[in-house]
Amino acid sequence: SPAIGADGTVYFGADNGKLYAFDAQGGGKWEFATGDALVASPAIAADGSVIIGSLDGHLYAVGADGVEKWRFRANGKIASSPAIGLDGAIHFGSMKNTLYALNPDGTKRWEFAADDALVASPAVARDGTVYAASLSGTLYAVDLAGKTKWQFQAGDKVNSSPAIGPDGTIYFG
Repeated sequence: SPAIGADGTVYFGADNGKLYAFDAQGGGKWEFATGDALVASPAIAADGSVIIGSLDGHLYAVGADGVEKWRFRANGKIASSPAIGLDGAIHFGSMKNTLYALNPDGTKRWEFAADDALVASPAVARDGTVYAASLSGTLYAVDLAGKTKWQFQAGDKVNSSPAIGPDGTIYFG
């Protein structure tokens, strides 16, 4: 799915490893090349940066002008979309069983070891709790310090992203 900036710019990644930006009328603005396919949706940070993970194992921050701001090397391919918390922290999972939290400048805040690959996008609650599901079927609730609050075993693979209801209920399939 594409992400749409405050100015109406549409951002999306492609299998050719490029992140594209189009204006609201469909005119191309720029393209940014990464090292491999972009299979997940980008997210837009508060400063307008476009954040996207690549199967090359990097999470990229690209400015609204199409210039790379930073990149972070994860310990595996990234197939999940990033989720940005209220404090600007960027959360994403890798296919090598790791959930990450980065500061808005791309430096690592913490990492959390899961029991299997994290291909679904995490969800971040108002209190900063990160909910992430692994392919083994475990749903994790991870606190602001990157520690397990609780976990739930679903009994089968989970490759869909959790959603948080208005009352704080966590939904996933």
